[in-house]
Amino acid sequence: MSTIEAGTPGYFDPEYYISNRLTEKSDVYSFGVVLLKIITCRPVISRAQQNVHIIQWATTMISQGDIRNVIDSRLKGEFDSNSVWKSVEIATACVSSNSSSRPKINHKGLSGHGNESEDRKSLT
Repeated sequence: MSTIEAGTPGYFDPEYYISNRLTEKSDVYSFGVVLLKIITCRPVISRAQQNVHIIQWATTMISQGDIRNVIDSRLKGEFDSNSVWKSVEIATACVSSNSSSRPKINHKGLSGHGNESEDRKSLT
């Protein structure tokens, strides 16, 4: 039996293009991309902005510190900023360019269990 990798552009771990290997950390990367897409309601690759990847866009917006510019505008300010920041922290940890810096799939912050303050420390 042979296995052929298939996926949508923008969701693949960048290390895959170097190693041609998908790992658990590749799944974590893809999860982070999906999470950013859910948080922002933006396409993964924006054709309107010269093929800007959601990670590049989100990183720029997050560095400005205003979560309102990152989240889906259809929420119209109706959200808990602590929950959104937690979600953004998880997403950005998952899409780290270095796979060894990404959390494990069974990490408390990814599973939704555990102490929130402990999760926050481990993701920074």
